[in-house]
Amino acid sequence: EMVTTEDTTVEEEASASYTSIKEQVLLDKDGVKVTATGYSVNEYDEDQIEVTVENNTDKDLTIGSEKIVINGYMDWVFWGVDVAAGKKCNSCVTLSDDTTKIAGITNIGTVEFYFWAEEKDKDSYEDIFKDEYYKLETSQVGEEVDANTDKQEIYSADGIRITALGNETDEYGNTNLYFCMENNTGKNVYINLEDMSIDGLMFNAYVTLTVFDSRKGIGVITIYKDDLEESKIREISCGIILNARMLVRFGIAANKIIVYSKSSNGTIETTWITRDRFKFCVNVKN
Repeated sequence: EMVTTEDTTVEEEASASYTSIKEQVLLDKDGVKVTATGYSVNEYDEDQIEVTVENNTDKDLTIGSEKIVINGYMDWVFWGVDVAAGKKCNSCVTLSDDTTKIAGITNIGTVEFYFWAEEKDKDSYEDIFKDEYYKLETSQVGEEVDANTDKQEIYSADGIRITALGNETDEYGNTNLYFCMENNTGKNVYINLEDMSIDGLMFNAYVTLTVFDSRKGIGVITIYKDDLEESKIREISCGIILNARMLVRFGIAANKIIVYSKSSNGTIETTWITRDRFKFCVNVKN
């Protein structure tokens, strides 16, 4: 069962329904303009920002934001629209329901955008601009509640803190283990799962997660039903450590741009800040 609460209370639902924003320009660069016009909840109960996108250039463009941060949590929703030269369109930036639920977010106070634009259908996929930052505040700013501050810490070193959030079994019988990574290294950090084992038996699992500096990210480790059945493991539960026999090794890297030039590809240096082996806080029941 998930540690974070998946069901919302009447008070929380009311809070979400009364969220609003002031109309404001999120981006105005190189002939591209994005204006936030409203805040609403769609038919799937997902929060969304209503926007008008204007392309005042002489080229057909794809405009979007593939990195969005909600209340300090990285959200992997991808938003983008195609806009013909000299035209504009209305769109909605849907804020990922999965991320907000797992993070325990019941009211959205801030939404951070990293806008980009590229020429549509061009083979080179060269960005006209990218990572144009804007922070939008809603009527709920200052009222945000972080439900993960008291979760069980499983790792803390060199500015990285990881906490266990809980687990659930999906519709296919696979077990999903959720964790939160908080990054205070001063750099954007990339984390990947190198290997994992239960009682010394290796399991196939795959995790990648990028978290910007001073932000948090939600990750999930999926253990497949067939692997559990073959290993005769009935249940995996997160929570109090009774006998932590599950070993997980993460590789963590911080990326920083050393040189960037429009006339070249630039230089990116990858610095490994830590590589450690630690026990993920679970109890495996046979």
